[in-house]
Amino acid sequence: MTMFGWAETGGGTIFPRLIARELAERGHAVQVVYAAQEPLSGAGPYATRAHDDGGVRLLAIHNRPTPFLDDRAPARELHDPEPVRLVDEAVRSFRPDLVHFHNFLGLSAGIAAAVRARGVASCCSLHNFWALCPTLYLQLPALEVCAGVAADGANCLACTRAEIPGTHYVARAERIRAALVENVGLCLPGSAAVRDTLRAHGYPDAWMRVLPLQNPRAERLHAEVGRQRAAGVATPLRFGFLGSVLPIKGVHLLVGAAQALRGECEVHVFGDGPRDYLDAMRRLDTRRRVRFHGAFDAATLPRAVAAFDVGVVPSVCLDHSPQVIGEMQAAGVPVLGARIGGIPEYVQPGAGELFAPGDMAALAIAMQRLLDAPQRVVDWQRRLRPPPSFAGYVDELLSIYQELLAGRPLA
Repeated sequence: MTMFGWAETGGGTIFPRLIARELAERGHAVQVVYAAQEPLSGAGPYATRAHDDGGVRLLAIHNRPTPFLDDRAPARELHDPEPVRLVDEAVRSFRPDLVHFHNFLGLSAGIAAAVRARGVASCCSLHNFWALCPTLYLQLPALEVCAGVAADGANCLACTRAEIPGTHYVARAERIRAALVENVGLCLPGSAAVRDTLRAHGYPDAWMRVLPLQNPRAERLHAEVGRQRAAGVATPLRFGFLGSVLPIKGVHLLVGAAQALRGECEVHVFGDGPRDYLDAMRRLDTRRRVRFHGAFDAATLPRAVAAFDVGVVPSVCLDHSPQVIGEMQAAGVPVLGARIGGIPEYVQPGAGELFAPGDMAALAIAMQRLLDAPQRVVDWQRRLRPPPSFAGYVDELLSIYQELLAGRPLA
């Protein structure tokens, strides 16, 4: 497997780590090559560090030119010779049956050709829009969704501030698409929304199969909180947010909407973020309705999600496969979600509601309806279904691996 980071937070790192550990626990030999974010002191460029975690063999690549985004060097994102060499060497020595790419960020698209040249089957799960967008999220500075690289690529220069011709970003998008489609056997988008976005940028339908993500943390929350949680709401009604407190996650919409509500309610925000954004959110909370609880972890998550009646997922970005929705629903918490990205596919039908993305007034109206008629929340709670199993997801993944190994046509 290839990843960006190993122990870091963020769904694009957490989810493949869970897969790697589950496969190792089932007796499979698993190696992960990952782009490490932290520097390796005293070592040179592209220094490597081999280690082990829970039976997963790990190879970290440190001291790359940039610790995170390499958005000003599109040529290096296409082919960075040293990570390509290191991945090629790892494949040669480990001799995997299959490679599952979970990220190319920090490693370059060139690793796909290196794996194919070794005759190894492969698939990929794209946890962000790196293939389409040098800053990952198809998000403009004003928090509007970007339609992708313009014909002259000049729009990318506004985000990256690179001093290169915009046409370099046009070439980046076209050559990454060619590298992935030609060298990777199958793409597994976590939502139809991601598939449709890729399709709009020229990726072929036959190369993609939607595989909704499942989450073992949701299963634990159902066992510890949701299973024994009786339908009912608190007085005053409690709304809650879980996750990174970032502008693209739309926390400002939730805080702003809370100021417009009539009647008593509470808004709980669990998660950390940049200090300037958190300070702005506190200033926006003029009615002091929002409680900022700070960071949470796996140990404190059950207590956090039990602290509210309705979850709010107000993202303004094209969220791929928002696992927080499944976690809240598993804990007996129905969700108000923005109608954007994969969010509508993860909110259970008849047990939650969608609102227009980026529309603070629409969110306030949806919240007010629940304040005026809290029985709706109780009805939603009663309709919530238990989460699908993560083991079942991995079973399906292994079935896809077998198809790829057998070289059978993929539907």
